[in-house]
Amino acid sequence: MYGSSKKWDAWDKWRSQKEYKDRQRIGKPVGKIVPVSHGIEQWIATTVGKKKFSEAKVLAHWSDIVGDIVAEQSRAVRLEKGKLYIIVENASWRYQLFTMKTDIIEKINAYIGKKVVNDIQFVSG
Repeated sequence: MYGSSKKWDAWDKWRSQKEYKDRQRIGKPVGKIVPVSHGIEQWIATTVGKKKFSEAKVLAHWSDIVGDIVAEQSRAVRLEKGKLYIIVENASWRYQLFTMKTDIIEKINAYIGKKVVNDIQFVSG
């Protein structure tokens, strides 16, 4: 009716091999049911781009990177071309963070795992 079963068997075998390779390529476990959260960072990184994902991660995890005390007085708002823009509550905190600039850059890059931030600009807000 639909042709030989050998053709369909070959087709099914090819399709299952392709699905297996596709799952391996995107980092999903093969043959297991996994939670939706599994591999979400990989998916975002491939969809948005690893660079943009790293930049967004710096902004989202600002308090984890610098600590709660500094995060209460400052807010990372933008990261463009390696330059991080931070709004600081007042001038005294701005000066304090300016003196810690190289330490903050090192903490950020260590947290992300690669060099994402080259410079920081502090703005009173």
